Amino acid sequence: MKMRMIAWILTFTTVILLAQDNQAPQNLLKNPGFEAPEAGNTNMPAAWGVFAETGEPSAFTLVTNNPKEGASALKLAFGTSASKFYGVGQRISVKAGQVVTTGTYTGLSYAKAGQTVIASFTGFGSAQVGFI
Repeated sequence: MKMRMIAWILTFTTVILLAQDNQAPQNLLKNPGFEAPEAGNTNMPAAWGVFAETGEPSAFTLVTNNPKEGASALKLAFGTSASKFYGVGQRISVKAGQVVTTGTYTGLSYAKAGQTVIASFTGFGSAQVGFI
């Protein structure tokens, strides 16, 4: 139930924020498509840092088969690492009032006055909001 509530809140928050800001999207990440390998470690993409619960994960590999876009993708494999979670990330600078989204694999849709937006989640239901 708690996860369902979080999903609804995030959905409405994202829709409302997108309705308020019609600026062209800008990618704030460096090397967002993992195209450039790190100097000295060709298994890691340049400009990306590693985080882990414990230890240093070594199960990262840049691969060229089946990337969504571009020529490469980052493969994360759960092998013999003692860590229960690990990944890669970047720190970015944002300005007050700037809209930042994460996980926009499907892109952004901006709402305008007079439109109704419906977000549907399999197994959770749907949410609808209208803009006047």
